[in-house]
This record gives sequence, C-alpha cells and structure tokens, in this order.
Amino acid sequence: MFKRLSIVALLTGCSQLIALAAIGFATRIFDASTIGRIGTIESSALLIISIVSFGLQLATNRDILINKNWSLYFEQGQKARVTMSVILFPAGCLYWFTGDIAYLLFFISPIIALNGDYALYGCGFSEYASGISLFRVLIPSTTLIICSMVHSQQIVSFYAVGMISGIFMAGYLSSLKLNTRYWFFPKLQSLKYYFDSFKLGIGSVSLTIMGSGLILISNHFYELNEVGEAYLGIKLFIIYKGVRRIIIQAFFSDLKEPSNALMVDRLNIVIGIFGGALFIFYPTFVINIFYGEASIGLNSVIQLVGIAILLSSLTSVAETIIMLNKMDLAYCITNISSMLISVLSVIVSSIILPKSVGILVGVVIGEVSFFFFLAHFLGYSDFFLKRIEIFLGNAFVFIVPPVCISLVEDRVLKIVLPLFIMFILLGVINKNIITWKKS
Repeated sequence: MFKRLSIVALLTGCSQLIALAAIGFATRIFDASTIGRIGTIESSALLIISIVSFGLQLATNRDILINKNWSLYFEQGQKARVTMSVILFPAGCLYWFTGDIAYLLFFISPIIALNGDYALYGCGFSEYASGISLFRVLIPSTTLIICSMVHSQQIVSFYAVGMISGIFMAGYLSSLKLNTRYWFFPKLQSLKYYFDSFKLGIGSVSLTIMGSGLILISNHFYELNEVGEAYLGIKLFIIYKGVRRIIIQAFFSDLKEPSNALMVDRLNIVIGIFGGALFIFYPTFVINIFYGEASIGLNSVIQLVGIAILLSSLTSVAETIIMLNKMDLAYCITNISSMLISVLSVIVSSIILPKSVGILVGVVIGEVSFFFFLAHFLGYSDFFLKRIEIFLGNAFVFIVPPVCISLVEDRVLKIVLPLFIMFILLGVINKNIITWKKS
C-alpha cells in the first residue's frame, strides 16, 4: 500500500512541478499579458472538465469499484459525458463576441469528455492513471518550454494545441488499458445520470470556479496583464491544494473516525502554517524560485496566496467529511455560496482595488466564506474549535521570520535560518503525528 501511495504521490507531484516549471520558464520570456492568455486557456479547460464530470465521475467510479460488469457503467458514464459536451459545444461561439481564444476550447469539449482516465482509479490502475496524468501535462508543458526557447509569438495557440493533444492521448491510452472503445456517441437519455448526483456536481463545479475559474471570469473585468499576474498566484495555490488532496487520499478510508480526521487536519495545518509563512514573509524569494526576477513586483499577490493557504488548511478534511456523511445539500449550499461570494468579491475589487490584487482578494474571501459555511454545517464547537486550537497552538512560530529578518544581516541566513527554526519547532510541537497510530 505504501509503495503504491508513494508512486502515485511521486507521479502526481511531478506532473504539478513540470506544469509549474513550464509556466515559470515562459514568464522569464513573455510578458504578463501572454501569461494571462495561457491562464484563461487552462481555466477554460478545467471548467469544461469540471462540468462534464459534474459528480458523475464519483458515481461512475463507485459503480466500477463495486460491480464486476463495470464496463456497462463506464459506457453509461461516457455517453452522458459526451452528451453534456455536445450541449457545451455552442459556448465556443463566445470567441467571436469576446475575442478570447479560451472559448474555442468549448468546440473540442467532446475530446475532453471522451477522456476516461478517471476509470483507471476505480479499476485499480492508480499508478497507470498517475502516469497518464503526468503524460497529459507533459505535452502542453513541453510545448510551452519549446515555444519560450524559440521566442515563438504563437505560444498561446501552440499551448492550446498541446493541451488538446495531451487530453486526447490520455483518453486513447486509457481506453487501451481498460480494453474499451475510445469513442462513444451522445445519447440524450443518458443525461438522467447527472441528476442522480446533481448536488455533488454543482458543488464540484462551484469549487472549480472558485479556484482556476476566477481567471476566466476576471478576464472580463481586469486587464490581461493583471489576469496573468493573478494566474501565477492562483497556480501556486492550486498546487498547494493538490498536495493537500494527496494527503487526504492517503488516509481517505480512515477519515470517518474523528480522531483520525483530526490528526490528518493537524498535519495539513502544520504544512499550511509553514507554507503560509514562507509566502507571507518571503514573497520575493518565492517569486524568484518559481517565476524569476521578471515577475518581481507580485509580492502582494504571493502574500495573499499565503493567507489563502492558512485559511484552506483549516478546512482540509471538512470537505471530505461532509461528503462521507452524505450531507449533499450542505455540500452544495457551501460551495455555491462561497463561489458566488468569491466571484462577487473579484468583480467589486476590480473597481476599488489596484491591479491583480483584487483577484486574489476574491480567492481569500472565498476561503473565508468556505470556512464559515462548513463550520455552520459541521458545528463550530464539535468540529472547528479543535482545528482552531491546533492552529493557535502552532501560530506562535510566525514571530520567528520577522525577528530573524530584523536581527540577521546575511541575505541567505535571513531566509534559511527562520525556516529551519520553524521546521524544528513545528516538528517538536506536533511529534505525535510521527508516532500516530490510526484508530
């Protein structure tokens, strides 16, 4: 089990790092407006993936897992996905009204829908699925790097083609591994499967909009270079959430036991505090590491990402718990409400706040809303009070960076020393994570 988890975590981590490295390489060559166009393409693709999945992916994987005749459920799921993609197809016409190439991706939504790599997890091919995911990311990422190296002005178009190619190859290779056909024709009656998981689906789409989807929305209220700057910040936040998701998946079967869930949250809070402190106190260092000197000036964006990380660490397990307890309506209300508040904040901030900061303010306000809605449904005293106590019990380490910054003169030691001290302190305070035995 540990070997499988390690392989999945390694491949998933590599795919995230490769994507980030490719964007980082591009930021060193191209301006923020170009990065903004790349961001809107990625945002559009993720939104389409979320809509065609719409909770159906979870239900289909469950049926695949518990039924011997799993191919029948897979076929039903794929027909429903393709049918939904046909409904999304006309949205591509928005390109002629907005001039945004990202909307052209809706014309290839059937290719996105035909990607059945999600079924690999239900069939027990998690390592292969992670490898497919890595391959899917590698194609557009390699395209970005090559275009950056030759300073191609068609980088946005090539990136879109690379993304489509990666998705197509992932779907085709998945069909070979599953020994199923690749193509499925749409069937209007198959849409009924979406209604069976409507609450989970609308909640899942809302979460996507509250994250990467804000880039596509912001494109209508902010300058393209501001969208590009915000995209760089949101990209880092999404990667943090990916790390959090790996941890939760590793202990998914144990989360129904409250003591186990609390310990997993303790681990996520510790990671959140360390990562949040890094982003808040050393934004220039973070920018240099991931995006290079050309992106210096995004300090406020990176610091807001740090605040979002801290807030998100408090709700790590809560989202999973609310689903495990089959509180579908609460899940739906929480996600829709938080998404609407986040989007409204982004729009209002475009009027009263400068540049890309407004988009990240929307992200932070969305996380605050998410926390309070989850706390309402799961209980402040029963659930979140314990998480807040853990957070406050570790929060004193935030005094370490400013003290070191004011006392230490060496530029390298100003960064390395406080991070090392924080790592040791957090390790000592939370040593029970290492010795934890699942209940």
